[in-house]
Amino acid sequence: MQYRFIQEHEADCSVHELCECLGLSRGGYYAWRGRGTSRRAKDDAVYKEAIRGVHKRARGRYGYRPIYHHLQEEGFNCGRDRVLRLMGDMGIEGK
Repeated sequence: MQYRFIQEHEADCSVHELCECLGLSRGGYYAWRGRGTSRRAKDDAVYKEAIRGVHKRARGRYGYRPIYHHLQEEGFNCGRDRVLRLMGDMGIEGK
């Protein structure tokens, strides 16, 4: 979160000043900036598409439990709590 703040305000102040104010190292910031998307975030994007598809096929009636079971049948290996979290992130809920 703090690194994201530095990235957003990099144009206003120097990275050195921002890191110093927040008590962070510049090396840590540049290492964070150079990293790619995490595996979990990539997996979440795949699961979100699958959840959106199941929810759409069910015409918005399914909550997280039936969607979880459909994902398991389709071969996705994710937990019920993860499905619930992702549905919350997307603003999807059953009727």
